[in-house]
Amino acid sequence: MELRPDPLDSAPLSDPLVIEPFVGWRVWDVGVHQDEFVLESLFYTDRWMPGETMIASCHYGCSFSPAPAGETHGKSSRTYATLSPLPCGIYAAKSLDLAASYLPPALRKIYGVQLTRTRCVIGKVALWGVVIEHEKGYRAQYAKPLSLHVPVSFGFPVASDHTDAELVARRLAHAYEIPVKMFRRVGDLEDA
Repeated sequence: MELRPDPLDSAPLSDPLVIEPFVGWRVWDVGVHQDEFVLESLFYTDRWMPGETMIASCHYGCSFSPAPAGETHGKSSRTYATLSPLPCGIYAAKSLDLAASYLPPALRKIYGVQLTRTRCVIGKVALWGVVIEHEKGYRAQYAKPLSLHVPVSFGFPVASDHTDAELVARRLAHAYEIPVKMFRRVGDLEDA
């Protein structure tokens, strides 16, 4: 009888499998939390706290998290999430142009309402976990900002002061530990 080595006992691969996150564009409002600037959702009360992964929550009562085996009605969590008619997840656009359409005044024009949130920044976001790809963007289970762009015309009244865009950019870069740049026109940004 010949003894053969167990293939599972062999040395690990020299290059482990690495799965890269999806990268999309999104627009955030900038708010203040405990005297620090923080990113906030444009449409919900969600805050993107520095150093923390944003986890999708459902405002409709479903769970976007992968469930243990047998708890997804016989389907994998990815398939179940894909089939869900609910719009759960963290959204990001595939293109800079589409994300930029959410910057004011375009945002007010789209929805035809007066919005109080006009202190917007745009940036790239990493998306992972359950990610559902759509024609123009993604919905994801987890997300984290990768880079931000602050408009030069950014205006942020804080306690009767007017905080300038450069200060906001520096403080966001420090808090989130990501690159933050200034821009005058969306056309100045790169969609790469």
